[in-house]
Amino acid sequence: MNKNTILYAILAILYFMLFSCSQEELILPDPTPLDAYKRQSTQLGIDREKININTEDASIVAEIFNRKNHHLTRNSLNEPTKRIKEIFTLYNNGKPMMYIINYQDQKGYTIISATKKYYPVIAYSDVGSFSLQESYNDGSSILLDEYKKIMQYNEIQPDSIIDKYRKKWVEFENLKTEKLSDVSTRSLSDYAMSIKKEEQKKIWTNKGYECHDLGAIRNFLSKERADGYIRDICNHTDQNYNCEKVNLLLIKKYPIKTIGPLLKTSWHQRSPFNVDASNKLAGCVPIAIAQIAKYYEWPVTYSWTHIPLRCNTNIEDDEFFKKFIKDIRSFSKVTYKDKATGATMGNAVKAFKKLNYSATLMDYKRSETIQEIQNNRPVFMGGDRKAIFFDIITKGHAWVCDGYEVRQTQYASLVWGSKFNIPDMEEPDYFFTNGTYDTSEFLHMNWGWGENGGNGWYIFDNIYNRTHDVSYHLNREIIKVSPNK
Repeated sequence: MNKNTILYAILAILYFMLFSCSQEELILPDPTPLDAYKRQSTQLGIDREKININTEDASIVAEIFNRKNHHLTRNSLNEPTKRIKEIFTLYNNGKPMMYIINYQDQKGYTIISATKKYYPVIAYSDVGSFSLQESYNDGSSILLDEYKKIMQYNEIQPDSIIDKYRKKWVEFENLKTEKLSDVSTRSLSDYAMSIKKEEQKKIWTNKGYECHDLGAIRNFLSKERADGYIRDICNHTDQNYNCEKVNLLLIKKYPIKTIGPLLKTSWHQRSPFNVDASNKLAGCVPIAIAQIAKYYEWPVTYSWTHIPLRCNTNIEDDEFFKKFIKDIRSFSKVTYKDKATGATMGNAVKAFKKLNYSATLMDYKRSETIQEIQNNRPVFMGGDRKAIFFDIITKGHAWVCDGYEVRQTQYASLVWGSKFNIPDMEEPDYFFTNGTYDTSEFLHMNWGWGENGGNGWYIFDNIYNRTHDVSYHLNREIIKVSPNK
């Protein structure tokens, strides 16, 4: 067998990777006792100087995040928007990596990073809960593993990367606020300059910006980068004025843009979906296909009125439902093992085509995924917890990505000086600089483990670590799907 044949065989194995969805016995971390994380203070934020945060900090971050999601103010945390049921701490080599906060009355969960060298909020949902038993071996654990790897590498990342996260923690911190100051000048009178500054503040506040003295940038960047930013602004400021007092830092948070979740189902692998399955597990590939088919209610050969959004065990004897779920498992060519039901991505494509869908398998791409969701098309997605080479059966999972959310903040400056930096030819005045945009993106994942299986919004982090050649997406693939109507 020549080298090309061997290479082709390996690529074929990787291409038609088997996603084997299992339920295994595992040792779960005990939740923090209720009394241990009752908030001991009513502080409005966490300590700015701390890099590593504890469960108390995590509960405060989650509360502030929930308030912003529901358009509530941060003025007091005495009456929480949701009451905490339990907090789990996930560790890596004994070091806390993230905190999973479940709320009472099935009001969702929030996952908070244990370090400021990563995003504050890793994932969240306003419904259900996050069950480690359901999620640890498959599904959300794939993303949690990716986040963990990024956190590990961030320990040695340059400030340019860490500052990306530094800015995102500011809204959760107790800041050393720099109030808008009077202006000390040697040209216009202090009073006249203060009037001009106040006028600009009103103008830009009416445009939706927060107005701060320039020095407030130190809250958002490392000292080195903040000093560089201030230096650059000062170089364009009329030298007769105090740079940090006369200029303004403008911050604007844009409305959250959300598409989805598109699916209205929260199906799982147990009864009634496991009808006639020898190991009592329906398989993640068939469940993902079935949820997409129910979303479109296609093909018309199935009686969709007999396939409700919420399927309980009472429906398992319905012949229309049984035919639907058994057909999909048959089309997917699943294999049954003691604790897993597996199917390949290639067979998932074939199953979609048998159901009269257009289906295209490709490597995971952010742009393709978002475009599909923007077109109201859920995306079939698969990935691994472990990198593989020769092994065919892996810790893999298939699920549906069915939502996209973007949160954007603009950081700009209002500079007093000559716009073209020709002071002898221009009278000084305020001019606007666009600055930068800071964006956080979430993708909504339906993992196929039911309402308590971690369905929710997960932070999208497209960092590629060139130093270590790590892309943090383990064999991630997607299938673009649309009905042939």
